Amino acid sequence: GQVKKPGNIELPEGQKIDLVQAIGLAGDFTGIAKKTEVSVKRTVNGVPQVLIQDVEAMMRDAKAKPFEVLSGDVIFVKERLF
Repeated sequence: GQVKKPGNIELPEGQKIDLVQAIGLAGDFTGIAKKTEVSVKRTVNGVPQVLIQDVEAMMRDAKAKPFEVLSGDVIFVKERLF
């Protein structure tokens, strides 16, 4: 998606990371990223889910609850339309 360094991110066993940190590890958003609709594909009890997160709001509000990224999550940042 629209991050500067797309690809897999390996974390040490037991390390926790939130969505904003994961975007940072991927080099941050590109200039055309749609920060308000970041998709997180996750399987819960064998059922695939797509969770849409507003990362822009998370970055603006220091009191926003962090969205924890779990092992196996796939994060996709769309391109915004002008």
